Amino acid sequence: MGLIFVLAFTKESRTLLLGAMINYFEDCILDTGRRELRRGGALVPLQPQVFDLLEYLIQHRHRVVSRNDLLEVIWQGRIVSDAALDTRLSAARQAVGDSGSRQRLIRTMRTKGFRFIGSVRQEPLSNKTACVAEGSDNRPLLEDYPTVAVLPLLNIGGDQQQAVLADGITEDLMVALSRVDWIHVASCNACFACKGQFLQNAHVAHKLGVRYLLTGSIRFVAGRIRLTVHLVDAIIDRQIWTERYDLDMTGDFTSQDSICERVIAALEPHLYIAEHVRIQHRGTADLNEWECIVRALSLMNTRDEQNVAMAITLLNKAILINPHSARSRSLRSIASTMRVHMSWADRQNVIPAALASAHQALSLNPDDPWSHAALAYATIWKEPEEALKACERAISLNPNLAVAHYYFALGATYAGYASDYALAHAEKVESLAKRDLLMRCYVGAHDNVRATACFAMERYREGIKFARNAVTYSPNSPTTYRALTINLALGGDLDGAREALRSLKRLAPKISHDWIKKNAVWASKRTGKQFVEAFVSAGLCGPTAG
Repeated sequence: MGLIFVLAFTKESRTLLLGAMINYFEDCILDTGRRELRRGGALVPLQPQVFDLLEYLIQHRHRVVSRNDLLEVIWQGRIVSDAALDTRLSAARQAVGDSGSRQRLIRTMRTKGFRFIGSVRQEPLSNKTACVAEGSDNRPLLEDYPTVAVLPLLNIGGDQQQAVLADGITEDLMVALSRVDWIHVASCNACFACKGQFLQNAHVAHKLGVRYLLTGSIRFVAGRIRLTVHLVDAIIDRQIWTERYDLDMTGDFTSQDSICERVIAALEPHLYIAEHVRIQHRGTADLNEWECIVRALSLMNTRDEQNVAMAITLLNKAILINPHSARSRSLRSIASTMRVHMSWADRQNVIPAALASAHQALSLNPDDPWSHAALAYATIWKEPEEALKACERAISLNPNLAVAHYYFALGATYAGYASDYALAHAEKVESLAKRDLLMRCYVGAHDNVRATACFAMERYREGIKFARNAVTYSPNSPTTYRALTINLALGGDLDGAREALRSLKRLAPKISHDWIKKNAVWASKRTGKQFVEAFVSAGLCGPTAG
């Protein structure tokens, strides 16, 4: 009988999460806040229903739990076969080192139900910042941040000269990965100490205090190198990404540098997605600062007004968790400024607070490129030309910060320098976007800013092409339809402009003739006048039209 099982949190299970506990029994630790079971210091992968069953039995260990109790809690009363419950019960026993014959911890009471009979010591989660196993040198069992260890590449050929090259590429991968400012990388010495030790992934991760492992092998065939790499979530023992690369043995470092850059460029988006998946089902109350940032970035990328408001709430929570975080304050500034950029709010009501948040971030860390980028973005809506200075500072601190190039292109366009800077920086945005965490909020921004720049340069046909491309990337973004509307209107396609305006008004209901006049920041009076006229031609008429 084929059955589909869906994880659903009942009122009781949600209550358990709110009162999260760490449960110690025998050599096991059950952490209900993190929803993790460890036995002997190693993480034990559990299906969600198996975890819920084990948690419920422990929570109600002072009584016999009936089959109906478990069916109601785990499956919310849905009809399932007895075999389904027996399978989950068997898995729970196996996870804690018990069995149906021994019943040392989970006992079956014939015709009555089940009872957890092990001795349990409980501690509130708030009293325990990290679970630490004996003999672990006080390393956390789990890191809730993107922490990665690059393990020494396995030299398949076994030749000593090849082994030296394998170690060299391993170290180059560590250096390249450490340049990614949102990833924490285990030390070179700690990683190489694991060389030649064939340990389980979870044990290595625990030993190094990381969640993710970058592993791989290298072999040499007919003067060529084949490099195979794997990114593994060691806590749940799941492979996230794998790839194979071939390169010539040139005798210099150029090819090695190139292959390392290719590996890291491919790894970054997969690691971010893994982090997003890891936290998407966690309650907001359980998120730490980094997890609030990941969730906020995801919400901002929807280009939905309510979701961006939720993102700002999450970032306020991140700041409460860590008041000294420049990154959280800078992202809050960016999310706030986005409300003006997306035509959801008036700049006079939003930009002062966004500027204040960016300045607070800079006071905490004057060398944080995100903070300079946030200041640039907010300043665009006050003085576009002044914003370029903050963009330059952000780019000098991190030349690969795509979002800073995007803000530079946008600010230059509004400041009247579209032909000088906008398109060149848009090219940078397109080439660097996959490497930049912040650009996940602005998918397709390279074509969107090109469309806006083309409007400013009166190259409307090109602007239409770029704007349509941007709509394909981000069909829910008001800015894409704003750029499409003005280019179509002045390019002579009034029917198309009216249709684009309808889409814009659906995504940004506050857009009006008044809003356009109050919030436009074109330095050129001619361009500003054309901007307003384009919307009037598209049908956004009258001083109070909505």
